[in-house]
Amino acid sequence: MKHLTYGQQIKTNQDRYRPVITIFTVRGYAKQYGEDQENAYNQAKGNGHLLACGQMHASILTDNYNGKDDDIKQKALAYENAPLIEDGEIVDIDGVKYITQYKGQYSDCVHFIENK
Repeated sequence: MKHLTYGQQIKTNQDRYRPVITIFTVRGYAKQYGEDQENAYNQAKGNGHLLACGQMHASILTDNYNGKDDDIKQKALAYENAPLIEDGEIVDIDGVKYITQYKGQYSDCVHFIENK
C-alpha cells in the first residue's frame, strides 16, 4: 500500500502532457490554514462534499525567462519521481485508507473514497 500525504504530487496512467497533480484532503487543507481538522471534515462530509482528491493544476503558456529551462527540467523530474496511482488501488493518505477512482482529464481527476 502506498503511503501518501496532503500536497504530494502523484501521476496516473491516463495522464496527458505530464500534468502536475497534487493530493487534496479536507483535513490537510484545514491543518494548513490552522483550522479544526475534524470540524472541517465533519462539515464537508455532512454537506456531501468530496473529502479527498487529486487536483490537476492548470497549464499556462509562458514567454522565455531566465531559468525557464531549469524549471522545465525540475517539473519533468518531479513528474517522473511522483508515485503512480492506479484506478481502484487502495492508498493511505495521512493515516486514512482510500480507494482511488479515475475521473478523467478534469481538475479533480482522481477521487479518493474512504475505505472503511
